[in-house]
Amino acid sequence: MRSVFRSLLAAIFGLALILPQARSASAAGPTVLKPSVKINMPGLPLNLANPRGTGLSTDFIRYDPVTRLIYLTDGANKSVDVFNSVGQQMVGRITVPDSPHDAITDDNLGVLMVPLSNKNVAIINLQTLAESDVTVGGASIADLAGYDPATHILVVGSKGTPPQLSFIHVDPAGSTLLGQFQTVSPEEPRFFNGKYYVSAPNQILVVDATTRSIVQTLSVPGCSGHGYAQGPGSEFYLGCTAGGVIVNLATLSIVAHFDPSAISDTDQPTYDAKNNRYYAPGHITRNGASVAVMAVIDASTHQLLNTFDIDPGSETQAAADANGVVYVATAPALGGECLSICLFGYEPSAPAGKDFTVTSSGAGSVSLSWTGGLGDSSLRINRFTASGTSLVASPAVLSTSATDTLPAGTNLACYQLQALGATSAVIAQSDIECVVTNIASPSPLTAPMPISIVLHQGSVATVSWGAAPGVTSYLFAELRSGRVQVLTPGQLTATDALSGADCYVVIGRGSTTSMSDGVCAIGGAATVATDSRSSRH
Repeated sequence: MRSVFRSLLAAIFGLALILPQARSASAAGPTVLKPSVKINMPGLPLNLANPRGTGLSTDFIRYDPVTRLIYLTDGANKSVDVFNSVGQQMVGRITVPDSPHDAITDDNLGVLMVPLSNKNVAIINLQTLAESDVTVGGASIADLAGYDPATHILVVGSKGTPPQLSFIHVDPAGSTLLGQFQTVSPEEPRFFNGKYYVSAPNQILVVDATTRSIVQTLSVPGCSGHGYAQGPGSEFYLGCTAGGVIVNLATLSIVAHFDPSAISDTDQPTYDAKNNRYYAPGHITRNGASVAVMAVIDASTHQLLNTFDIDPGSETQAAADANGVVYVATAPALGGECLSICLFGYEPSAPAGKDFTVTSSGAGSVSLSWTGGLGDSSLRINRFTASGTSLVASPAVLSTSATDTLPAGTNLACYQLQALGATSAVIAQSDIECVVTNIASPSPLTAPMPISIVLHQGSVATVSWGAAPGVTSYLFAELRSGRVQVLTPGQLTATDALSGADCYVVIGRGSTTSMSDGVCAIGGAATVATDSRSSRH
């Protein structure tokens, strides 16, 4: 058995030799989501240091599901920039007299409605780009808006002292200001079910456009609300200065609340109907520094699935297209990938090889399993051995398992699942798990077998095994440090905080002694959206 242990120890230090793409041995950090789409834009760069003071920022971004176009308010260039989500490229720039703050389309009327910093609302003909303005006045900018496509009433919020809401009837032949009333500082006045739901500090105001009055309120403590994303039915995610909430606007109730440590500073969340998820871009504080992040929330269970780090130059507004690509305007920033002004697309719901599990059944028989997901065009599994890299299989999309039989004489093999995009580029890959097989004794049938390993978030290895006959206790051995855990016969799972690479075996003690095959893992190799699928101008 000592010779077996020596073989396993040698395997640990031999892993780097057969895995040239594995990362160096270090604790895994936060999960970084890399953009799969990069669109470079002309003109002045965005300003993250003082966006409100300079106007050199974006305010809102909207996706039109009819035309599949994306409209981005570009304060730096006093324009609404237009992108084709199908071709993933910029297709136009509509200049306006001052910095824009929202962009709402009515495809039936053929108009684009744009509130401006000069206290006007531009009504733009999408065919001719002819513009007519409606003056709303007030003490500050014409800001976020909400629109009823049935009555063609646009409600526009203005901050300052006093803050106000303005009601405009939109008509391509000539739009008119119907009236105004003063209110608390408004953010987005979202139209839903015949009313406008105005986000405001610590509350949502329900506004009737006919009477131009507040008819109800919903208290939202601790949330200085910004923009909405409509999810299933009457549920909406509301971005907050600190944290975030899901609200039901039909029942005027709070459904879920998210802590500021997970997500904050969200101007405009978005909803991905394909994957039934909300995405909330924003910032959180980590080790005293502000970090750009994107939170992913399941719209059915209301659970936070993950908070990804994204490009440090990211703005705090997002729009998801029909394919689940989430677009975020991006400015230059230290450590970022944008040089001037960019629109980046992310695929947070693309499979990342989560829960990729490798199981040895002995005698070179290996099983592989993983959690299925959407967003990829194909999958492949790579096998790494001392002889080189080979392809185990190309599983079908949405499949969740595969098997492998090692060639004779091969005892150490490692595996990695990769998800491929439409161009066959790698968009996601799992961590790397390995088996050291043909060492189970007395035999795989009488040893703690089969034995499996899975790596969670690049740093926590979970090892599971089958019960061995006649066992009174198990020894779970971590080979790098020599640490051993003594476990009861009913304990068939153990975990270890992984740093770099490590291997494990399980020894069964009883009337006879038995030992499993070995399993190993290399942390920090999993990535999401590892390539830039497009980089366009």
